[in-house]
Amino acid sequence: MTRNERKKREWIKRGATVGIAALLLFAVALCNALVPFRTLLPARAVDAPRENELRLWFLDVGQGDCTAVSFPDGSALVIDGGDGGWENDNALMRFFKGLNANSLTFVSSHADGDHCGGLAYLIENFGAERLYLPALGSDSAAFAEMISAAEKRGAEIKTAKRYEVLDYGGAYVSFLSPYSQGETDGNEASTVLYLRYGEFSALFTADMNAKREEKLRQEYAVMPEIFDRGDYTVRLEDIDVLKVAHHGSDASSSAEWLGLIKPAVSVISCGKGNPYGHPSGGALQRLADCGSKIYRTDELGDILVSAFPDGNYEVKWE
Repeated sequence: MTRNERKKREWIKRGATVGIAALLLFAVALCNALVPFRTLLPARAVDAPRENELRLWFLDVGQGDCTAVSFPDGSALVIDGGDGGWENDNALMRFFKGLNANSLTFVSSHADGDHCGGLAYLIENFGAERLYLPALGSDSAAFAEMISAAEKRGAEIKTAKRYEVLDYGGAYVSFLSPYSQGETDGNEASTVLYLRYGEFSALFTADMNAKREEKLRQEYAVMPEIFDRGDYTVRLEDIDVLKVAHHGSDASSSAEWLGLIKPAVSVISCGKGNPYGHPSGGALQRLADCGSKIYRTDELGDILVSAFPDGNYEVKWE
């Protein structure tokens, strides 16, 4: 065989190898288009709830937020959905497969991508009964995709409104903020939620900062019944579980605010080595000074609070 013939055969082999690789890539892309990869991921093992158990899942989505409240009736409230990153979306797909809620209501507490980035994906795959938008929206692609996914799945789309109450049969969630649809600051426009289940209470403060904390505190000092709606009462003293505002930013969790709510447990959602320095040393110190026990997703991963109507609860992580 001549040198030219050998070179020709080598080029044919290389061409065949490249062609096979390209064909395989095309086949993978086609399969993913027809049957998305993540739908094939196995469900995460989620234990069946105990009798009368309400569960708060603070999911580790890095420098972002995603909290799932699983009610005893089998429904769930999902507050934010992480940033939509590949690894986070994979983890959320497995978790919500394992949770297997009979209905889902979603709240985008804030229009930033670390809160709403993964919600379109979750709604597309698991459906939604309702989607609550923050008072101040965004022109980002992630925000538009979230709304589009909710429309396609036939969800009721509402903007978060102060004083609204969601009843879950024995448990309820009250909207404390935003103040109005005319909000102009994204963090201040965050949706703040209060959860009550018998003697157990929790507060989800999104990205609000000390300015909004002070407004809420002053209002409550003048009239503690300001958020009450019939039997749906809101009492901000002695909160059992606090979802700490803005990933533990120093601009939130003021001493005055914490002096009112006095959370027994504080959960901070933040990413390892994040560039913002969250949680700040100041916020951590103020939480410690008010006697709160601090749990962080960057250190512990997913954090689960199991609560019961008699006020007993326990904290686990994995």
